[in-house]
Amino acid sequence: MTVESHGLRIERVFDAPRERLYRAFIDRSLRSQWLRPADDWVVPTTELDATPGGSFRDVFVAPDGERFEESGIFRELRAPERLVYSCRFEGGGVLEPQMLVTIELHDLGAGKTRLVLEQTGYRELENRDEQEQGWPAFLDQLAKVLRA
Repeated sequence: MTVESHGLRIERVFDAPRERLYRAFIDRSLRSQWLRPADDWVVPTTELDATPGGSFRDVFVAPDGERFEESGIFRELRAPERLVYSCRFEGGGVLEPQMLVTIELHDLGAGKTRLVLEQTGYRELENRDEQEQGWPAFLDQLAKVLRA
């Protein structure tokens, strides 16, 4: 029996060189500053071993105290152009099996970078749709950190 899976793809241009954007994904301090959907969320835990086969774990706490957790394993790190990692997300009633996230960073010149994010392996369309709508808020936070 085959289990159907769904994916999402998001593209966004950032006013930052790709080296800085890449670092925001693999530097614990930077990651804990942007990896949240809004300023009133807290990221009390960011564990990160940004090496091939290394793991990560991020805990997010909503303003109402609800906790969410994301964890996974880095499968590929090709600075400053590509990251691939497994991802498992729990919280808010969402429990998905392991997914795969691929991030490609394309240098557009003049200090601009196009981020292409693909996340595959969702078994529930509703979960995919919710995260597809959620990623832009996280990326807005990333843009703010990159401007600082």
